[in-house]
Parts: sequence; structure tokens; C-alpha cells
Amino acid sequence: MKTLSDYLDMAATITGSDYQTAKRLNITRSSVSKCRSEGTMKTGNVVALAELIGVNPAEIVAACDIAKNPENARIWAKWGAVAGVIMAVITDQLFLIINLLRQGIQLHCLYIMRTTA
Repeated sequence: MKTLSDYLDMAATITGSDYQTAKRLNITRSSVSKCRSEGTMKTGNVVALAELIGVNPAEIVAACDIAKNPENARIWAKWGAVAGVIMAVITDQLFLIINLLRQGIQLHCLYIMRTTA
């Protein structure tokens, strides 16, 4: 499994440096260095990093969790793929809704409630 440093390396390849990656993530260069050394990152930054490098945020979340709790590696290996698929579907639907709203398309939801007698 990849580490957070691996994902930050991927970002640096895209942006050209850790400094440029930090600018794209709206954090400081020292924050990137701290993320590399500790192996963890705030959730909002995880999402931005995932978007930058084109991976599922669940992969980076798993890497951060394993850095803090190495005993969780087996759990992520077993359930990470399932969580990744679920997260990918949810993320895809959220981006679809956001794009539709940006285009000015109104969405109508129908709620059906069942009451018991």
C-alpha cells in the first residue's frame, strides 16, 4: 500500500515541486513537510490532494490511518476496496449534482414517507 509521501510525490511530479503542491493545496510548504514526516493530513487537504493527482480520497485516508495505526493495515487491505467502490459511486453522484447545479439545471427530489398505523 502507498504512503502519504508516495501520494505527495505524485503531486510533486504533476506540480513540479512540494512548494507548488503546497500552493495548489492552499497550505504551507512546511505543512507538506510535516505531512510527509507524520504520514497524516487533514481531511480537507486529503480531498484536494486526491483531486490533484486523480485518485480516490479513500486511498489517501487509508494511508494516513495506517501511518497512525499500523495494526489497521489488514483491515484496510480487506475492506479498503469495498469502501473505495462505495466512495467512488457517492463522489461520482455528488460531482454530477454539483455540475448540474452549476449549469442551472434544477433538481427535484421526491420524498416518500411511510407511516405505520
